[in-house]
Amino acid sequence: MKTWVSKALNLLTASLEPPKHKLNELDWKAALSPDKKRLTEYLSAFFVDIIAQQQGLNFQIKKLRRTRDLLLPRLLSGQINLS
Repeated sequence: MKTWVSKALNLLTASLEPPKHKLNELDWKAALSPDKKRLTEYLSAFFVDIIAQQQGLNFQIKKLRRTRDLLLPRLLSGQINLS
């Protein structure tokens, strides 16, 4: 029983320490690229990819909602048997 208490205290102590700062990808790209146009092009391409992925996921969400709305009433009414 003492083992988990000491582990929990160690985890709590570690979680109270400030996180170690790590440079993310944009930090070092901005530092290495004095050419703002090049950095802007990179960021634009990066965000275009994110937006395209978001649109694809939103389309999948709409399809799943339609499927749920179609099947749930049938399941609850007993028209669909799960056996």
